Amino acid sequence: MKTNVIVAVLVLAGTFGPMGNAGAERIKANSKDSGKAFTACDSNGGVSWPQSAESPTYGCIDKDGHGLVCGGGTAEQKATCDTFMTVPPRLPTRDEVFYAEQAAARRSEREKAAAP
Repeated sequence: MKTNVIVAVLVLAGTFGPMGNAGAERIKANSKDSGKAFTACDSNGGVSWPQSAESPTYGCIDKDGHGLVCGGGTAEQKATCDTFMTVPPRLPTRDEVFYAEQAAARRSEREKAAAP
């Protein structure tokens, strides 16, 4: 549940909140930068979440709002990490989190149905 909420927050941040993406980039998931950022996350005061059966993503949000999200449902997402530079201007409401989770579930069902 905690992982789903974090993922939903990140989805909503990208959807509803204007995020400063200057300097944000997509990097390889197995790169030195992604590994270093993820393993140093907790010791630097950030919050990390592992990949799990409920969520195909893993990542870190640093205490200053920078972070990265790795993994996902597609082959490209599984091989990359997206970085971000700021936090959203506000946290989403419970309803926004609920709607984001529902949208993610519908998208996952559509992708499964479209898969060969």
